Amino acid sequence: MTKHVSKIIVFAVLMLTITGCSSLFFQKYETNFVKVKNERFEIGEKPYYFLGTNLWYGCYIGSKGAIGQRDRLKRELDLLKSLNINNLRILAASEESAIKNSVKPAIQS
Repeated sequence: MTKHVSKIIVFAVLMLTITGCSSLFFQKYETNFVKVKNERFEIGEKPYYFLGTNLWYGCYIGSKGAIGQRDRLKRELDLLKSLNINNLRILAASEESAIKNSVKPAIQS
């Protein structure tokens, strides 16, 4: 067997082991997750209601890079919390585009 094939086999076994163990790890925390029961959201056995918004630029202002504005991010998160907003949808990626109003700088080309 070549070294390359051996590394692939070791990696596959490791990933299967980690995947199997992760279900045991997360099982004890299962009640902290939102679930759907009778077409309603619940955490544990209690109803879960949420108020959410988009914070698409959060990944940009949270950046440690030149475009980051962490103090602004903290202020905005504090404001959202004060408004009882407890769920956010944050942009995870943006692509380069010739479209005039596209997000710049793009995260990926």
